[in-house]
Amino acid sequence: MRTFEIIKLNSSNYNLSNNIWNMERCEFTEQFTQQVAYGTREPYLMKYKKKYVASCDLVTDYGEYTEKDVKIYLSRLIVKKEYRNKGIGQELLKYMINLCKEKGYKQITVGVDIDNSNALHIYKKFGFKIYETATDEYGEFYKMICHLK
Repeated sequence: MRTFEIIKLNSSNYNLSNNIWNMERCEFTEQFTQQVAYGTREPYLMKYKKKYVASCDLVTDYGEYTEKDVKIYLSRLIVKKEYRNKGIGQELLKYMINLCKEKGYKQITVGVDIDNSNALHIYKKFGFKIYETATDEYGEFYKMICHLK
């Protein structure tokens, strides 16, 4: 029996994301909030034993990473530090993959910092493959894709 719950957020309760990441300090909060309002970002929170422990967003309009009704971008899969290495990230990723399948998507893309070995391990475990190495103002990262069956 699962002991976690996944909650889809909307514009009126998006501030609950602050339970996982600091919305005041993040330079992208305004952009993300607008995307939620426009319907191009679907934020999800995971509750485990009645506490918010992780978040993940689906983004439908993100340049080369997305293609309408075919390819969707997985953004900000974050597990709070004190809940890491307990399988929570894997459970959330499994949920998100199944959700993307239900929505009819054929591919999921993600960007992962090269030095984020934990994330790379989990994504690879779930079938994501590196298709490109890129660099932006924050450093080097891998572009990864998962082909859904």
